[in-house]
Amino acid sequence: MPPPDLPTEAARRRINWQALGFALGGLAVVAVALYAPRGAGWLPPCLWTAIRGHTCPFCGTTRSFQSMAHGNWRQAFLDNPVAPLLFAALLGVIGWNTWRWVRSLRKPAR
Repeated sequence: MPPPDLPTEAARRRINWQALGFALGGLAVVAVALYAPRGAGWLPPCLWTAIRGHTCPFCGTTRSFQSMAHGNWRQAFLDNPVAPLLFAALLGVIGWNTWRWVRSLRKPAR
């Protein structure tokens, strides 16, 4: 019987799918940032701005992600000063979950 701290085969498979899902979701966000047209014309209007009449803390994040994906860091910071940190964190999550998924595909030596 394996020690209780080792994951079961079912838990390993679940971790595989979770890591793959996070990696693919993050890659989808990056792909939209790279290939979507610049500007917010293709997005629905911000509900907060429509109701309250002023911008929310997240306004400009999509434009900022697009600017960062295209390498325009100055414009990204001007669009939303916090978004470059979120973008870096997103890239870290994509890398981490991709690594976990690839690592989990290999069977451990017994």
